[in-house]
Amino acid sequence: MKNILIIITFTIMVGYQLIDDPVSPKDEIIPIAKGIYIVNEGNYGKGNSSLSYYIPDSLIHLNLV
Repeated sequence: MKNILIIITFTIMVGYQLIDDPVSPKDEIIPIAKGIYIVNEGNYGKGNSSLSYYIPDSLIHLNLV
């Protein structure tokens, strides 16, 4: 009985992996920007850290947090 449950569970898991997911955007092109993340940990115990993203080609500096 235990072997049958293992086989059924394995079959369901493999079948689920083979089903094509219509929701996933496989054909969508995602733009990639080459840049640098700048992480500042801030002062000890103050909670003033920051995260920025800098793109050197376009001189764009984004403050993310």
